[in-house]
Amino acid sequence: MILTADERARGHLKVRSEGGREVRISLDRGSELDDGDVLAMEGNVAVVVQAREEDILVVAPQTAKDWGTAAFVMGNLHRPVRFSDDAMRTPYEHSTGLALDEAGIAYTRTTAPLVGRRIRAVGGHSHD
Repeated sequence: MILTADERARGHLKVRSEGGREVRISLDRGSELDDGDVLAMEGNVAVVVQAREEDILVVAPQTAKDWGTAAFVMGNLHRPVRFSDDAMRTPYEHSTGLALDEAGIAYTRTTAPLVGRRIRAVGGHSHD
């Protein structure tokens, strides 16, 4: 079953697998599906999550300062981000590219699955 990052993060979802099976998914609050998760097994048939390729920005900072700046920009814009050891990824949005350009942070726009470690806010969030 090929799903976008947004679909993999939804609490409740009804989709059709590539094999035509209707699958209803209910996740615990704050949970999300990962690429490769097995949702069901029937005999020798498995329903497996596959991350869909999406239009994304990949930021691969080379210095601690650039990591901090890029993370600040993403957080300030409330962008969903996925982290790997050497990069951060976010869905493409024109304004994100402009903000990264203004901050002097290099990035690449590409088509790839939006995968990696997700970090969520802890203890709520407010601008008061």
